[in-house]
Amino acid sequence: MAGESGILEKAIPNCFPFIGRLFSAGYTYKNNRYEIPIHGFATTQEFSVEQSTAQSAVFSISQTDETLKIYPFIFDFSIEYRLVGSALTVEYIVHNPGGDTLYYAVGAHPGFNVPLEGGFEDWQLDFEQDCQPVMVQMSDDCLITSGDKPYEKILSGVIDLKHELFDDDAFILRGMPKKVVLKSKKSGRSISVSYPEMDYCAFWHKPKSEAPYVCIEPWSSLPGRSGVVEDIETMPTLLHLDAGQTKKNALEYRFS
Repeated sequence: MAGESGILEKAIPNCFPFIGRLFSAGYTYKNNRYEIPIHGFATTQEFSVEQSTAQSAVFSISQTDETLKIYPFIFDFSIEYRLVGSALTVEYIVHNPGGDTLYYAVGAHPGFNVPLEGGFEDWQLDFEQDCQPVMVQMSDDCLITSGDKPYEKILSGVIDLKHELFDDDAFILRGMPKKVVLKSKKSGRSISVSYPEMDYCAFWHKPKSEAPYVCIEPWSSLPGRSGVVEDIETMPTLLHLDAGQTKKNALEYRFS
């Protein structure tokens, strides 16, 4: 839904060309400073429908005069949705038609109702194998700091859901398996999220609340570092594409 300015309200859970926040809400590129909203601008852009069938659809955006003011790159960003049985595949496709290297991040921000049945604490996040992921350390204003450490609230690959897990905002993991299952401990009802090419996954609901949902957010890259005005050409975890290149990154959601 568009507001009076013509900019859409946040309506799609896809992040591009940045993930999370940047220190001082901005970055530099070739000695110029730019400011950009949290999670970039894709969440408020009106996408064009490139193709549509009964089981699939492709939506896309490219640079505009407005995006060039905050992100000075030529780009094509497409999202393909494919429904096969009980599985939904979401594929991010980034193409660089310009002459300069394209620096970017992609990520998802879907929320799932919890509980679908029973109570909130009847549900868990199950990586389906014993693992010890590392928790990315964050400042109070949700920027990256040093000192990552093992995530201690996991046992045999399982995180039992409690509202207080999110009291300090999102927790971000790395070094985890590339699939997590949001599962009822009582009935086994579940939603699995697979992210084979994403290096990070954040988990969030509204802090200090009993919000009836959990966001599972696979990310290619991390937010900005605390106290650092990032130079986009040297920001540590950003992806980059040379002129003419295309990169695809697919997620799968499976419901049972």
